[in-house]
Amino acid sequence: LGDHTSELNVQNEVLDGIFTFYGSTSSRLHIYQVASVTFDLLLLLVLGSYLITLFTFLIIITRGVDDLISLFRRPASRKVKS
Repeated sequence: LGDHTSELNVQNEVLDGIFTFYGSTSSRLHIYQVASVTFDLLLLLVLGSYLITLFTFLIIITRGVDDLISLFRRPASRKVKS
């Protein structure tokens, strides 16, 4: 850590036996650069558009345009007139 920062302070603390640390006293910190949130949102938009287009295409092919439109209409009232 001292190689990568300009200011380094080392403090030794006594922890009254509450915590027990196992293993070596030196370890490595691994830092990875990942894709940004913008990439995830763009990928979500592209995949969502693809799935909506595929769903619409398959409904039109198998049932027709009228059934596709009826999916988004409010169902008819089931009240029975007396």
